[in-house]
Amino acid sequence: MPRFGGPDLAGKRVLLIGPAESANDELDRIDPDAFDFVGRMNKSINTPLTRNGAPFAYHNLYFRNQQRNSAKSHAGRLDRASAQECGTQVVVFVLYSWREILRLFRKVLGLWRMGLDLEVHVLGPRFIRHAAAPIAPAKPTLGFVALRYLIDARPAQLHVIGFTFFRTKYVDKYNDLVENDADAIAWATRNGKHNPEAERLAFRNLYRQALAEGRNVTLGEDVLGALEDHE
Repeated sequence: MPRFGGPDLAGKRVLLIGPAESANDELDRIDPDAFDFVGRMNKSINTPLTRNGAPFAYHNLYFRNQQRNSAKSHAGRLDRASAQECGTQVVVFVLYSWREILRLFRKVLGLWRMGLDLEVHVLGPRFIRHAAAPIAPAKPTLGFVALRYLIDARPAQLHVIGFTFFRTKYVDKYNDLVENDADAIAWATRNGKHNPEAERLAFRNLYRQALAEGRNVTLGEDVLGALEDHE
């Protein structure tokens, strides 16, 4: 059965890798083996990165929304083969609304039927409202929910790469509808629900607050660059 609330990350070292194209370069500058948890999201389950010229698929912490579990879905397909290839151990579903609860349980049942031995958590509507507060009235993206949860979880170390808040394109094959930087912001704002700029500013505030509290939160060079204001 899924557990409401995210995993306990106290004392853990966590790396979160977003889907921005910069993730490959930023990954070359760090050692993923230095982290207890390596997190990615949605179609990352079917989209390896490149590290030092070689494919890199590993992530034992996986955040996912309620899009259908299919290779053709923008969330990709989580199955036995992909979980084994990526080393997936912990899945965190994001439940934006209680109207999605049956869809969630169908996904959990599907994982059980596939015989996947996974620890399953759910960030429910109460947490989503908490995450959305600084960007209201916009709906938070999956990436922002993951960032907010990990900031709030207060791990021993949090390092974030691969987030440019839709200022740049995705890594190859993550979303074939986003071919360039301009496509990225158009995709994020296409239905008027999300506000990447509000998320950028809100995360910048969360990051600065974490630093002021003396917490070990660090960002890749391209994430830091994305937080800078540009004319």
